Amino acid sequence: MGGEGRRLPCGMPQDREAVNTNLLKAIAVMTAWNESDRGDTSFAGEVVTRYLTDGAVNERDVARNAVRLIAGLGSLCGRLLIALEDSSGQTNEEILQHAARQVCA
Repeated sequence: MGGEGRRLPCGMPQDREAVNTNLLKAIAVMTAWNESDRGDTSFAGEVVTRYLTDGAVNERDVARNAVRLIAGLGSLCGRLLIALEDSSGQTNEEILQHAARQVCA
């Protein structure tokens, strides 16, 4: 499916190029977070801010960019969850339950 592809309810095109662009932005955010050594995450915050305001002329553009970045982060999380499932032998549900327990501990 090239070109426009189908559209999500928010009007964002859902084609391979858009998905890949969103995924690459998510990888950049997580790379910045990783470089913070899990301490000062201001660099990751700067990367997020740059993506949210990129080409934005009003709040609607910022919101649209936020939806795209969230979609990329969700895609990245899903891919990493699948990879973790494959390497650990645990199910996705077990991995997510373990993550939830870590947050609530």
